[in-house]
Amino acid sequence: MTGVGDFAIENDHNVYVLGAGFSRSAGLPLMADFLNRMRDARAWLAAVGRNDEADQVAKVLRFRLRAAAAAHRVPVELENIEHLFSLGIATPDAGLEAALPVSICATLDYAGTHAHPISVTATQAGAGPSPLPPGWQSRNARGSQPGVELDMPAYDWLTGLMCGYFGKQPAAPATIISFNYDTVVEESLFRLGLPVI
Repeated sequence: MTGVGDFAIENDHNVYVLGAGFSRSAGLPLMADFLNRMRDARAWLAAVGRNDEADQVAKVLRFRLRAAAAAHRVPVELENIEHLFSLGIATPDAGLEAALPVSICATLDYAGTHAHPISVTATQAGAGPSPLPPGWQSRNARGSQPGVELDMPAYDWLTGLMCGYFGKQPAAPATIISFNYDTVVEESLFRLGLPVI
């Protein structure tokens, strides 16, 4: 590795840039359907006794209704969560400073709680990782395949592939840049015992 000034130049370094589509299979909403999931989350939050969060979500939904009049005069998509939140931040008297982040977190919690996790089965030569990360299962490979079959959450498999977790040789350095408001990648990295910086 050679450097120019304070910048290192590397030939073998993978960079992955992830957007919201990456987390879609985890049951987490995209911007376009976030408010629909938030509406569902509000009823669930109230039903499980999380009334403070349900109240914050209701505050955001009431603001969305009041903002409908502005949408007739200004090009803003009120069903797009980023547009709605930008309008909410630009309207200081709306009192949404606390409600917006609580609403995002509560909606993601609801969506993750009601998702049906996807898992994958991969065959690995040798015994596989020891100890197995949480949520993984191991069994002897079927047929003439040597090694073990590993059942694991799909996101652990994807994140593991990006970081070289399954390779026999040390992997090239990897950087994962996520623009998501969820923690799907970080949760997988923690389960795999890989560092998050």
